[in-house]
Amino acid sequence: MTADWTAQARALIERGEPAALVTLTDVKGSAPREAGARMLIWADGQRDTIGGGNLEYEIARQARAMLADGGDGFERDYPLGPILGQCCGGLVRVRCERLSRADSARLAAAARDERGRKAAVLIFGAGHVGAALARALAPLPFMVHTYDPRPEYAEVATAYDHPARIVAGAEVGAFYIVLTHNHDLDYELVRAVLSRRDGAYCGLIGSRSKRARFERQLRADGLAGDLRRLTCPIGGSIGLKGKAPAVIAAATAAEMMLVLESQQANAVTEAAHAE
Repeated sequence: MTADWTAQARALIERGEPAALVTLTDVKGSAPREAGARMLIWADGQRDTIGGGNLEYEIARQARAMLADGGDGFERDYPLGPILGQCCGGLVRVRCERLSRADSARLAAAARDERGRKAAVLIFGAGHVGAALARALAPLPFMVHTYDPRPEYAEVATAYDHPARIVAGAEVGAFYIVLTHNHDLDYELVRAVLSRRDGAYCGLIGSRSKRARFERQLRADGLAGDLRRLTCPIGGSIGLKGKAPAVIAAATAAEMMLVLESQQANAVTEAAHAE
């Protein structure tokens, strides 16, 4: 659930419109979503999802009935197969709670917590591909920051004079996407990212010939051992052939999600071994 759902929740509360927050508090076996998935429900609307299908339909119906009856909420177990006819076959525990003005601080804290769990993404270049990628990443578990020194992009991107300083100030494990209007600037950024050696993903837009040129320069700059960490062309591992900005953005977002999920899986494995 994207962090800005809390703004919508607070807006509903402030104008006195009943609203409910639905959360999957526990999941056993196969289910459409993981524990912690949430959705916001009000009389004639909904935001986000706990997995769709009959489960979501029934929960939304019950949540609206609870709101109409003036109830405070409920928490129940839902076997997906026997009761709801879903082939997943698992069991989920659902908490549904009416929201009030007293929940505003808690909602704000939840938004901060969700933002803190997102992976930082630095997009250098706010042109067609950069804008398409920012849109593609917006609903995903990434916190996107777009940079571009050109004044015509001042409304959608942060300007900068020293690109290496932006890279140096990024958090450990950040994702970097380099697609500026200038090859020399591209190279300066890629070199700065690879020199840090702690980025999760360093993506560069361009052809294979551009990659070959950059590899020669990086070797000359003592970064031969870091070339494997450069992804160029971006989105290339997904196998899509289209070159339209939206296609490149879709492939790159998928590529980044694969990296992020691999990181999360490794973290779970390491935590299990540490116990």
